[in-house]
Amino acid sequence: MKYPNLLFILLLAAALPAQEPVPNPSEKGAAPLASPPPSGGGRGEVRAVIVGISDYQSPQITDLHFAHRDAEVFAEWLQSPAGGNVPADNVQLFTNERASRAAVITALYDLLDVCRPGDQLVFYFSGHGDVETKTRNNPGFLLAHDTPPNVYMAGAINLRDLQDIVGTLSERQVKVLLITDACHAGKLAGSAIGGTQATAYSLQQQFANEVKIMSCQPNEFSLEGEEWGGGRGVFSYHLIDALTGLADKNGDGTVNLLEAGRYLEETVPAATAPHPQMPVTSGDRLATLARVDAASLAALKQSKSGSTTLLSSSGSKGLEDEVLARADSLTRARYHAFKMALKGNKLLENNDSCADAHFRYLIGQEVLAPLHGLMRRNFAVALLDEVQQALNALLADDPYEANNWRYNPDKYDRYPEYLQRAMELLGERHHLQRALSSKKRYFEGYRLARSLTDEAMPATIRDSIRTVGKALLLEAATLEPDAAYIPHTIGSLYRWASPVQTDSLVKYMSQAIELSPAWILPYVDIATEWSNSQNNLDESARWLMAALKINPNSYLLQERLSWLRQWQNRTDESLEISQKMIAEKPDLFNAYATAGVTCLMRKEFLKAEKFFTKAIELDSNPNGNWAIEFTIVALGKTRRLSQALEWGERFVNDSTVETNLKSHFLLDLLVACWDSRRNDLVEQYAGRVEKLNVIGPHSAVAKLYKALVKITGGAEDAGLALLDALSKENPSDGALQIKALEMQAVVASKQDAYRADSLFRKAIEYTKDLSWLDIRIHNILESARFHYGQFLLAQNRDAVALNQFKTGLEEEPLGYYPAYGMALFAAKQGKKNEALDWLEKALDNWYPIPGPILEEPLFKKLRKSKRFKAMMEKHFPDDFKK
Repeated sequence: MKYPNLLFILLLAAALPAQEPVPNPSEKGAAPLASPPPSGGGRGEVRAVIVGISDYQSPQITDLHFAHRDAEVFAEWLQSPAGGNVPADNVQLFTNERASRAAVITALYDLLDVCRPGDQLVFYFSGHGDVETKTRNNPGFLLAHDTPPNVYMAGAINLRDLQDIVGTLSERQVKVLLITDACHAGKLAGSAIGGTQATAYSLQQQFANEVKIMSCQPNEFSLEGEEWGGGRGVFSYHLIDALTGLADKNGDGTVNLLEAGRYLEETVPAATAPHPQMPVTSGDRLATLARVDAASLAALKQSKSGSTTLLSSSGSKGLEDEVLARADSLTRARYHAFKMALKGNKLLENNDSCADAHFRYLIGQEVLAPLHGLMRRNFAVALLDEVQQALNALLADDPYEANNWRYNPDKYDRYPEYLQRAMELLGERHHLQRALSSKKRYFEGYRLARSLTDEAMPATIRDSIRTVGKALLLEAATLEPDAAYIPHTIGSLYRWASPVQTDSLVKYMSQAIELSPAWILPYVDIATEWSNSQNNLDESARWLMAALKINPNSYLLQERLSWLRQWQNRTDESLEISQKMIAEKPDLFNAYATAGVTCLMRKEFLKAEKFFTKAIELDSNPNGNWAIEFTIVALGKTRRLSQALEWGERFVNDSTVETNLKSHFLLDLLVACWDSRRNDLVEQYAGRVEKLNVIGPHSAVAKLYKALVKITGGAEDAGLALLDALSKENPSDGALQIKALEMQAVVASKQDAYRADSLFRKAIEYTKDLSWLDIRIHNILESARFHYGQFLLAQNRDAVALNQFKTGLEEEPLGYYPAYGMALFAAKQGKKNEALDWLEKALDNWYPIPGPILEEPLFKKLRKSKRFKAMMEKHFPDDFKK
């Protein structure tokens, strides 16, 4: 932060004898000359002396932040097409230790010898300005790097000398562009008598033939911070923009003083509010300051397009010390506590140690009045920083923040409150009010959008929430029509919709893509909608391939591409992608969890468990890391029911786990119990699922397994009746239809072989309304083919049975049912060793329970062999010993 960032421009045309009266410091904006000089003609040779000092030699002179950087940027601008392509040899740059008084004065006096009529001299100074307290006239000075802290006469640049140089050059018909940024806050010799303000007033006095632009009123100080160009003074930053062409409102290819002044009066106060800073201009308003280079202006506009920056913190080296020195010890302590609370992100907590509590006390202390604007701004910055970082990361497809948006959204619930408080701090006339109001509505709408993922929510409530959320988001879009994240979230309102509303999701996601064509996330979400809601993997792939052309290295895109390869049964490719993701970002759980699911699909359960374990080590959030849920599956499929129950119950009983996710956990436990034929537990878990009353397929799945328990337990009629009712209630659930046909066939096989055969054929030939989930993960046909083959063996139709078992092997080579079927066929053919080979393969593929093996009539001879006993003891040690 700076005191009056005395950046003024003097354009000297032909010398005139007229002397302008001293301007009234209370007047803001452009102050015309009494007798304005003509703007002059063309220019000859341009030479520049540019000085920027942030690091002062004396520890008694407060260092600055970005004065040297402002000087460097101005030197770069002069040498660019936008600044007139001034030759590098003509630009002398002095920063920090190179900016001694001798070096600067020598450079200026040397120019008196080389400048000719029609030439132009540019002198730029950014550093401290102060007055001498030893003498009665208190002359003003520009402090060089090696200036002594108390005797400026001995080592500073006297403003009278500068005026003498300017006057001499003017008399020689040399045009002078004088830029001085010379008043900053700090502990200086003249601080007690307002040295910086006095210097500012002295520099503001109008001389003949001069045009000046000053950063602010003498009673104000200007800001600097990383918000402007990564570390600049706000006035210097906007001045470069103005001269490059943003101030050229009439489009004539030049920027004059009037245009530059108006541009600065619009941008600088808006950028610094609620801290006051109003630039002042004086001189010939029609004087040309710069000629616009079209390419430079276009590049500048492009660099600013799509910017989402709100505010950044500004600080002052020296101002706080000056003000706090006049405050009592309690006020100083509270001010320090306020700054620490901002730094620690303790902003609006309901206690006396948060930043808001300290602020409300400090804002009432009149002694801190010079700091109140800065406090308001920096408090608002702290409130907005996390919000802005989240939005920036989202738009940058940052996978870490994407995990938060998808799996840890609670952090965003506080953002509407943050935004509201920031709006209050900045004031209703602040230029960011519109943007902040938009973001407040956005996060309110986002909070509603994510609540729609609750599968326990009734349809009427879901529709109502969608309506309210969409209205808020549309209001946000009206205020910020170019914000791509707004239509993206409107589109997400239609995710997991029932009935499916893919067209609405695609419509709004496509709007987001139009606003931000390089943003990958909308493509990814459209692709996921096509796969999950429409079961259309081809369309899903089309969107992902389009995104790959934009950014093939996107982590988010690689993740979804790995998922797509899973669904397409291209598991080798899926694992390869996951391994690349792990190598790229080994600290993210996503790739490990994805690889684990791929291994589950390949029936590589132990390998899957290793991936899941690593994923959970990295992120143990049950509401986000799907490895936690699929660990239940891995444990259940590897005959570790007790461990699966212990693991699953841990999260089912966790109050922080969302209701719909608890239902998923219970269903996974239910399936694990069914695989182990613990029918008592199957019914128990089915009841718990139904009690949660989650809308969607959850209840239907629970009833399905209750029906299976009844059928296998002897209550066949009751089980079939329940299955029949379920199939009628869910006519578009292909997997349920297949299971109903399969179970009807199993029951019919005991009495009506012809009907059983017909039902089995219908089951294995059913292709309607099947999803990739049914085929790739559950492989709903594996059980139906096995039971049909088993039925055919009983009917002595061995060749047809063998065909079913072989087809099952082709479809699911690592499944236990096809191998078990082949063992039955070989045993019936009397091929004992081949039967044992197939049985061992079925056991290696995790055939779940020993009962059917020990009771199977076709295995009677096998059970007498040592190999059989060894196999059973290996795979079912506890059960076999019993």
